[in-house]
Amino acid sequence: MTICCPKSIKGLAIRVTRTDVCGVPEAETIAQSRIATNGFVTMTLSPNIETGEAITVKNADGSFCVVDEDPDLLRGFDLELLLCGVPTPLLEMLLGASVLTDGPDTVGGVLPSRANQTNLLPRQIEIWSRNKDATACAPGSSPVPYVEWLLPLTRKWNLGGSLAFSISNLEVTLTGFAEESPGYETSVAGEWSAADILAIQSGGPLAWKCVGSLPVVDDCGYVPAASGS
Repeated sequence: MTICCPKSIKGLAIRVTRTDVCGVPEAETIAQSRIATNGFVTMTLSPNIETGEAITVKNADGSFCVVDEDPDLLRGFDLELLLCGVPTPLLEMLLGASVLTDGPDTVGGVLPSRANQTNLLPRQIEIWSRNKDATACAPGSSPVPYVEWLLPLTRKWNLGGSLAFSISNLEVTLTGFAEESPGYETSVAGEWSAADILAIQSGGPLAWKCVGSLPVVDDCGYVPAASGS
């Protein structure tokens, strides 16, 4: 039996999937329902901790009468996604930006109004990194040279930094929030087993597993819709 304890380096790909309000992904046959890209610089997950309530009661002489403290709880992760360039489809997917077209070509975008920002549904996000653990290519086992990291439900996406026009590359930073998803379903059929899905539905805001392949990526575009059965 091989146990994969991933040693993760380099962000290789990210996939964003449209979901309903409960975090259930749109069907793979729906056009523009997924984006898979390597056009990002960093994705940072910062734990958002709810501090446990402390109860302390002292006697008149200063000694403790009651001392109790609830455990701190992980509410989710504060997310920061630094993009490479200005990927219009990804800004449409996460921020609700409108896409400007010229015939069949996408030529630009428009950020959403304040009213439209309140109507955004959650998004599912997956990130792939390289696995440098010795078990990645262990003899007698299936190769698992990558790690897939799953954020089953993310929301509250918005611009998270200044847009600085200078001699350097324009950097776009987005911020969001990741939380647990009791309604989770896999974005692509077969990528997570039934047992995996049950564990994610009853688990927290992050899951991971060692895998053998990467998704096909497009630097700035949508994943083509799958053909219907």
